[in-house]
Amino acid sequence: MLQDFRDNLKGTAVFIVVLISIPFALVGIDQIFLGGSAAEAELSVNGENITRLEVDRALAIYKQRLFAQYDNLNPAMLDDELLRASVSHQLIRQKVLVQRANKVGLGVADIAYAELLKSIDEFQIEGRFDRDAYEFALRQMGYTQNSYQDFLEANMLISQIASGVGGTGIVTSQDLELAAQLLEQKRDYYYLTLPVADVRETLVIEDSIIEAHYEQNKATYKTEEQVVIDYLELRVDDLMAEITVDEEMVQAQFDAESKEQASSARSRVEHILFANGDDAVNEQRIEEVQAKLAAGEAFNKLAQEYSDDSGSAEQGGDLGYVDPGAFPEAFADALAGLEVGQVSSPVATDSGSHLIRLAEKEAAPVYEQESDRIRGELKTQLAEQLLPERIDRLRELSYNAESLSEVGDELNISVKTSLPFSRAGGEDIATFPNVLSAAFEKGVLQEGYASDVLELDPTRFVVIKLRELLPVRTLPFDEVRQIIADSLQVELAEQMVMDKGEKILEQVRSGADVEELAKQEGLSWQVSIDTRRFGGMVDAGVRDQAFALPARSVLPRVTSFMSGEGDYVVLSLTKVAPGRLDGIPAEQQRNLRGSIQTTRAQREYRSYGTSLVAIAKIEGLN
Repeated sequence: MLQDFRDNLKGTAVFIVVLISIPFALVGIDQIFLGGSAAEAELSVNGENITRLEVDRALAIYKQRLFAQYDNLNPAMLDDELLRASVSHQLIRQKVLVQRANKVGLGVADIAYAELLKSIDEFQIEGRFDRDAYEFALRQMGYTQNSYQDFLEANMLISQIASGVGGTGIVTSQDLELAAQLLEQKRDYYYLTLPVADVRETLVIEDSIIEAHYEQNKATYKTEEQVVIDYLELRVDDLMAEITVDEEMVQAQFDAESKEQASSARSRVEHILFANGDDAVNEQRIEEVQAKLAAGEAFNKLAQEYSDDSGSAEQGGDLGYVDPGAFPEAFADALAGLEVGQVSSPVATDSGSHLIRLAEKEAAPVYEQESDRIRGELKTQLAEQLLPERIDRLRELSYNAESLSEVGDELNISVKTSLPFSRAGGEDIATFPNVLSAAFEKGVLQEGYASDVLELDPTRFVVIKLRELLPVRTLPFDEVRQIIADSLQVELAEQMVMDKGEKILEQVRSGADVEELAKQEGLSWQVSIDTRRFGGMVDAGVRDQAFALPARSVLPRVTSFMSGEGDYVVLSLTKVAPGRLDGIPAEQQRNLRGSIQTTRAQREYRSYGTSLVAIAKIEGLN
């Protein structure tokens, strides 16, 4: 397998496209990575450490992805302990895959890393790599440039591993034939529907029955215990309103940023890569290009003709606005010595030899254009720095407080009052599980204490205190009469439909004529011919039931089921016709082959990773 794996990598392009998804809406995430123990090892995999910083970062990213995927996800619903275990297992899996990639001699060329870096959308402004966007994103993620390069290169190595493992699978003609038989299978069936709504419309539940049901089930019709709480909410946005950032602070930050940018100003770079053939051939080609440049030919035209960098040749060698630190040292050094429009002498890197042209150099930032941004960032930073102290103060003042009003006055926070809610939850503040838990704890509910400080999200914290306890009560008959009537009506209608449907089912199984039965009972019946497993203008629920029946059943196969609406359906499967590969157009056959290959590749990749984890020496995992 290993030889097949290595063979599959021989044709891999230098520039590997890796899909990297990065959430950038993290609020203050970098703050969690500043502790002195962040660099301590949390896990060890075959003697290589995974630090607490790496686990914390991966956990934060994973949580942010969940927030992005589920708009109304409550942060308090996320169990960090469970998520941390899941993230740790994923990091271990990545580590063993990278270790195996290194062991079999895989690697990532510097130029491939630079090419990938400038292709990531989150680092771009108006389609070009932007240093500010890049550095801001790294800060939000808690990465340094070096640690992010390690992260990306690890993903590129894992991508090569996945390609190699996935490429070892073979899809045979028999595989395609079997898949076609299943996916292109056609079935004939008919069905009768007994609508529950028709029966329900004829039913009238007498008051005496409703009242008797109420008396027999009074315990069912009780309110839940409910509470009303007062709460104080501490928000970063409110703290920002207290903070004043003067012009001196803004100017100082602007000067610091300008100095940093001046040392590594972004440049729009073009290059021609010579990497095909031996050194003598490349040297001859370089001389040809230099001669043509001296004769006045355009650099971008020559790049299209001569460059061996398939990723940039079509763009005239344009690499976009790139941070010099993204290039190999020799490349960056040569670039630093160029003036705008100037072309370097040949520069050797691991990827080959380059002619480099400095196309543009970013202009220095202008204070008037940057001051509002800097002022906002400084206010956010100062508010986040102030937040821990305010949380401690809120905790201290609310402990044993008789009233939250006094605490609110001290902290300049208004007391808010919730709507009534039960243990099952409610609106607004009562949607947070940690608030629900705290509201019904003994200390808050029975003893009248304020809660501890509760985190709603990283920018919002609350303390709650019981305002009113609404005891359990039995709902009066008038409030629940219609609810009971509707429930009894539905229950009776479904039972009547089921009783009638089962009689019809037995008649059909005994060979009765379906059309005649339908006429006698005033029911509609439908026939579906040559029905495919997916799509088509048919009832999807009935179709799914028809295809759930065993293909090798003795036909006709008669069954029944209750639909989602409560209707009773009698279904008879009369024909099963396997699909044929020769009936599928060539393009669809290619897609089918690709789908099977992808599915197998994913399975093989997962299995390969699991096997590496199984034999790895892992320490620190609970």
